[in-house]
Amino acid sequence: MLIDDLEYEWKELAIDVFQLYRDIFDVILNTNKHRAAVHFLVYMLEAYYFADANAINSVLSTNLKDYEGDVETIRHPKGELKKLFKGFDEIKHGGEIISILDVEHVLSNLETCASLRTLYKWCWTKMGQVPTDKYQLLNGKLSEVTKSQ
Repeated sequence: MLIDDLEYEWKELAIDVFQLYRDIFDVILNTNKHRAAVHFLVYMLEAYYFADANAINSVLSTNLKDYEGDVETIRHPKGELKKLFKGFDEIKHGGEIISILDVEHVLSNLETCASLRTLYKWCWTKMGQVPTDKYQLLNGKLSEVTKSQ
């Protein structure tokens, strides 16, 4: 599995970037190409922290509420964290946030986090699981770019 940050500046080229990665997998893996996938974190991993403000608050002692819109629209989530908490360290603090991030909560809104949900659905399916309402895999929005895998 290849997971890449889809930076805001590249959003208009997402399909082209996806297709480049996909073509490489398809050529290298040939008949096993179905065993690999390309997914994007939009616009970067730190965006998903904002969908579970409790995780940020626990680590950074902030008093945030969950982001009201789709966190996959936050242009520079790492920069936002640095504004909120001087000295934010993406390795130290990010690792602590990730360790307590409630992904089921992050994916609880059917209309948000399509890219992350698509990654989860692909993994879920490859593990032989039938999609359920967990992570909103049955009815949640999926990425138009990567859902075809």
